[in-house]
Amino acid sequence: MSVCDLCQSAALWGSISHEGRASSASTFCRPSRLGKTQTVNHHSNITALIASSNACRVCKILSSAKALQNDQQWAVKLVETRAARSLVTVLELELWENAEVEDPGYSPFHGDDDPRIGICGSTNILATRAVWSKTSPVFAERVQVINDWLEHCFREHPTCGTAQTTYPARFLDLGTHGDESTISLACSAKIGALISPIRYVALSHCWGSSARPPLKTTKANLASHMQVIPTTALSRTFTDAIQVTRALGIRYLWIDSLCIIQDDDADWAAEAVKMASVYQGSYFTIAATSSSSGDGGLSLDGSDPDALIHVKFDGSPQQEGVEACSIRYPVASPRAIWDAPLSERAWVLQEQVLSARLVHFTEHQMYYQCRVGMESEDGTVRYPDSSSLRAHPSRGSETRDMSTPARAVGTWWSWVTEYSSRLLTFPSDRMAAIAGLVKYYQDAAGGTPVLGCWEETLWYDLGWNVELDGRSQNLAGCRAPTNIPTWSWLSIRPSTCVVSATNVSNLEDYHQKLSLASWHVEWEGVPFTSKLVSSQLVVLGLLKPLGMPLPPPRGKNPLRLDFECRWDEFLSVTILLDQLVDERERESSFLLHLFSNTSCHFCMVVTKEGTDMDPRYRRLGSGTIYHPKGHVGFFYDAICERVTLI
Repeated sequence: MSVCDLCQSAALWGSISHEGRASSASTFCRPSRLGKTQTVNHHSNITALIASSNACRVCKILSSAKALQNDQQWAVKLVETRAARSLVTVLELELWENAEVEDPGYSPFHGDDDPRIGICGSTNILATRAVWSKTSPVFAERVQVINDWLEHCFREHPTCGTAQTTYPARFLDLGTHGDESTISLACSAKIGALISPIRYVALSHCWGSSARPPLKTTKANLASHMQVIPTTALSRTFTDAIQVTRALGIRYLWIDSLCIIQDDDADWAAEAVKMASVYQGSYFTIAATSSSSGDGGLSLDGSDPDALIHVKFDGSPQQEGVEACSIRYPVASPRAIWDAPLSERAWVLQEQVLSARLVHFTEHQMYYQCRVGMESEDGTVRYPDSSSLRAHPSRGSETRDMSTPARAVGTWWSWVTEYSSRLLTFPSDRMAAIAGLVKYYQDAAGGTPVLGCWEETLWYDLGWNVELDGRSQNLAGCRAPTNIPTWSWLSIRPSTCVVSATNVSNLEDYHQKLSLASWHVEWEGVPFTSKLVSSQLVVLGLLKPLGMPLPPPRGKNPLRLDFECRWDEFLSVTILLDQLVDERERESSFLLHLFSNTSCHFCMVVTKEGTDMDPRYRRLGSGTIYHPKGHVGFFYDAICERVTLI
């Protein structure tokens, strides 16, 4: 099957039209101005495209578009997408009801999931990459891309520099060049006495099911692992990570299951809290992004694309020196990272956030991500700002103002929202899996952690709310049966609901109505990575009975209650419950005033427990009271009192 004349013309245009053909690796993630989208005429109608798909490989790809379900007489065009940022031309299908229309406001039709094809001309700096030149490239032909990314990042990106770090207790010693016969554990203290700083790579990976766990270091095999770790016992992901690390000339590798003694509670707690330092201090992090277990590996040799078509041109003057091009389908997409198994794991969020440099290994190609941006191996994904990536709401947080807790609080809650949407194999890891982010935020913003909230912004943090994400089955059991107090979002059962906070861009726009009287949190050992022994929180604020039973749930979201309540006049109220409440809780609820603006009171909804002499209040959810401008508000006759939250 060949390529038709129309597709050859489009390929030639794509090869000579893009600035990427004259680019060098130094353009990586340099912001560029988005120009006007360019459109190329293709088949006169859909019927002609489908007919051509029998003989043309490119038309066959385009004919798979869902958009072709439209009127068969619509004209077919190819539009350049992401042109100013990608290093090669990317074309996608576009349908025009009237091919001759000249109205600048006319909007043609295209589908969001319709195929995109990449075109890389022979003069493009990326043309020599194996992803463009070979159908089945092996890793040895791809490793130079990683080297180029790393060298450029260290040279050109001062914000991506390796942080001063507290080393983990152990690394995997992969041996020196020419002496790579054995792999063993090595104490970082002994390595550090000889080498400073220690250059190492960290691995971010999915452990997989408990039925097939990765090889682990335990108290029983620690001594033997210090001597030698049999390579035959290592998973494919581990052996692939070792191959990558050695290929880049790096001797030391950190893998959590092997470098932490998994059945030693003291070692596990001490090492887990170092996660922030481990990933911040690594030379780079290998992300086994597409693998759901150790069996998946890193796809080092890559999977064959659906199509890699090499086209030679006829030597016409219009070629501008471009003799040939490669057409690739599919091209890279951030969804290869967003929707990957690794990005579903709660433990991995801090690894993705804190690593200065990551190389994502996906099924079809590699992606490089740092604090400046992201680039795909084929050059079609090229973001100059990682903070905009959905999978990593906090990537690029180093460019945000995190100098104080009040300015950094939005970053913290973006982490919490992302973290709470992810999966945990062991619910008991709920606090330990975020310990690294807590430590990083504490160092960056100077805050004092209080069980997932912060002392300096507690009046705002207590207003968190629960959002259903479609996975919740037991709405009466969203809160985990633990000793974590109900006022902390960490009390919500992992992987059942998404936790978020009131969206504020600036805390100065809100008036604080709650103050902290005292708090106490006692841990069995290291905070967050050991067991919680006890906690207490006492606040000073306005507390007032709702004055009416909570209405029964209605609509698609039974945890959201919208109603009107008459006090001195009708006011609209929205309550977001943490979980379904029982009849007693429905009949006896109170509102604790947290903060307000000119039109709303933001509250915690609580119910009273204990005795009148020793009242304690358990959280039921969050609430918002909407009041007209100038209205005295719901709490005008409430008095400030000490409130003990449990």
